[in-house]
Amino acid sequence: MLFSKTNFSKSKKAALNLSVEAIIIFVLAFAMLGVGIFVTDQLRSIGTAGIEKSQAILDAIGETPTAENPIVGITNEFSLPVKKQAKLNLGYYNGMAETATEVSVIIDACKSTGTTKKTYSYANDGKYPVEVTAVSEKADVGPGEAVGILAYAQNNGLVSGAYICNLEIVQESVPATVYESMALYLNVIS
Repeated sequence: MLFSKTNFSKSKKAALNLSVEAIIIFVLAFAMLGVGIFVTDQLRSIGTAGIEKSQAILDAIGETPTAENPIVGITNEFSLPVKKQAKLNLGYYNGMAETATEVSVIIDACKSTGTTKKTYSYANDGKYPVEVTAVSEKADVGPGEAVGILAYAQNNGLVSGAYICNLEIVQESVPATVYESMALYLNVIS
């Protein structure tokens, strides 16, 4: 007799055992696939939300930054209350050949136009004359791309008066990497 009854029953147990292990492996594989798809979807939605927010800021400005006009949304004249914040909606266009990383805004080197002609800057006393706090996340801006930046400016020790400052789009590091700058006529009002 080629197959005995005992060999056949052992073969059935082995087949059943293999089937249970295969089912467990399939269940675990599909669970991991589900987790992977969920995480990928969440990352995609976070990235899309950042792009939409940036585009909404650019739309609110009503002007698109270009290579000829890389900083938009602020005129050369800006009023800042002594003890309050002022909102900044800026657009920045990266006209460089490489990516501008972690783009943020600083206002520095404010020179008084009054009789004292004193210059307030980070280099002089270790603090920026105007603290700029970004609401939008720091973004990497590729070559030929534009980004919207929402921030608030807070006076940091300037007295009432007129100043000529540098508004700079930078990567804040030591020393800061300046991507673009413009002269800003700042009027500090009480």
